[in-house]
Amino acid sequence: MIAHRLFEILVRWFFPNACIPVAVQRPRIVERRARGVTWRGCGHGASRPWRAMLWIGLAVVLAARPAFAADTTAPTTPVVTDDGTFTSSSTSLHATWTAKDPESGIAEYRYQIRRDAVSGTTVVDWTSTGTAASGTKTLTLQQGVSYFFVVKAKNGAGLWSALGYSNGITVDTTAPGAVTVMDDGATTTSTTTLHATWTAATDAESGVAQYQYQIRQDSTAGTIVVDWTSTGTATSVTKSGLTLTVGKSYVIGVRAVNGAGLTGAAAFSDGITVQSATPSAFQESAGQVVIEAEHFDAMIARGGKLWAAESNTAGYSGVGSMTALPNTNVGIDTGYATTSPELQYRVTFATTGTYYIWIRGAGPSANDDSIHAGLDGTAPASADRISGPSWVPGFGWANTPADGPPATLAVSTTGLHTLNLWMREDGLSVDKILLRKDSSTTAPTGAGPSESPRTGALVVSALFAAPATRAYAEDGMTLSLSAMGPKPIEYQFLVDGAVARAWSSNPSYTWAAPIAAIGRHTVEAQARDAQTPTPVKQSFDIYVLHKPVGSPP
Repeated sequence: MIAHRLFEILVRWFFPNACIPVAVQRPRIVERRARGVTWRGCGHGASRPWRAMLWIGLAVVLAARPAFAADTTAPTTPVVTDDGTFTSSSTSLHATWTAKDPESGIAEYRYQIRRDAVSGTTVVDWTSTGTAASGTKTLTLQQGVSYFFVVKAKNGAGLWSALGYSNGITVDTTAPGAVTVMDDGATTTSTTTLHATWTAATDAESGVAQYQYQIRQDSTAGTIVVDWTSTGTATSVTKSGLTLTVGKSYVIGVRAVNGAGLTGAAAFSDGITVQSATPSAFQESAGQVVIEAEHFDAMIARGGKLWAAESNTAGYSGVGSMTALPNTNVGIDTGYATTSPELQYRVTFATTGTYYIWIRGAGPSANDDSIHAGLDGTAPASADRISGPSWVPGFGWANTPADGPPATLAVSTTGLHTLNLWMREDGLSVDKILLRKDSSTTAPTGAGPSESPRTGALVVSALFAAPATRAYAEDGMTLSLSAMGPKPIEYQFLVDGAVARAWSSNPSYTWAAPIAAIGRHTVEAQARDAQTPTPVKQSFDIYVLHKPVGSPP
């Protein structure tokens, strides 16, 4: 009966002239029957669209019922995503989330923020974001603490989902530590490749996520050749495909980036200079080459003996001479190419043939006045046991072996060769070497001809001290650096790490050690030129003493 009444109301609302069921009409209406249903008309000629009215009424009833009446399931558990494992912010947290409800939809989201664990202390209580699926919260965060978002969703029927949790994000506001960078030394001959290694950085909170390197020319503030590039977690890099300039220095910088994205301070290598691949060598010209003995390319100590740089014997040319020490009256006549201390000098010959070898030397006695010579490691009899009475007691020229004609070396091919000198008798000092095709037996005079030019990179051979490596505070000490190169050279001297004399063209420096300097000190000499701007260094320890009472001034 109630249903019929409701139907009647709906039909009369939408169709005032329609026929309605007899059960709800007054008796005066004419009764009609159709398909077992009793209807009453509204008068002659009235329309009877009863089937349409039935379906329309049913649709209206269904549309009018509440939408949530059939939604008895909660939304899905929210999937919560924060901004990663670590954050460098100390004031803000952010997260996004998703949830679904196919019946009545999502009506509201709410979130909490907890610390230390998903069940930890609540630092932000339930906060609504409406239907927004993200939240940003400004708050005070603590270093090293992990924070978690907790999110729940409500549907149109008022049902709440289970709680969804983020994975947690940890606060790291401190950058990683610095590294120490090492390149491949003072020089390289490659014009396309640089290589460096570095120590591992430390980051106690989020760890090191990656390293980045940079290459600059000339200095840490110089032209950028390669800008910051990641190496992942590798602690070395080899960069190829570069266009490097001979004579220029390059530094490699490295910095660490931690898990929170913070970048540590950059550290740089001490620089590596590109040198010509052509070896540094003295140049023979017009059948002659002249070499200062202290400008050697290699010194090889053997059998407890070595060639020492000294400036104690007066009359040397250049900055000093090379002396076979210690002087214990030892002589080596056989097997000397592999058993005797050796000096090596690189020479580029443009002219082949026989060269006569002259040596300017000095020895304190007849037991200290002979030497062997050779070429490219061979020891020909034509240049062994060169001796000279003119070497005792001061510097003079000689070219005669003890048992034959003037000493000679045969140069059979042009190009680079190595001149070898081997000790025969210890105590001999060698000051200068002359190779010439002229067979004249007339010895050079004085210090002889000027030293031949040298191509290639700057070479620093030896650091000299006079007197020796022990000095009286009252007298001071003169330091001299032996260097050779194709460009004008500058020199700088340091004592115990502090600059004692700044860059100058003078290869010598006299240190007037104060009385307060009594004791052991480290002296260092540096050389550079336009082709090798990164200083090449030599150093040793010296001892400053008080002059004994009664010593001459």
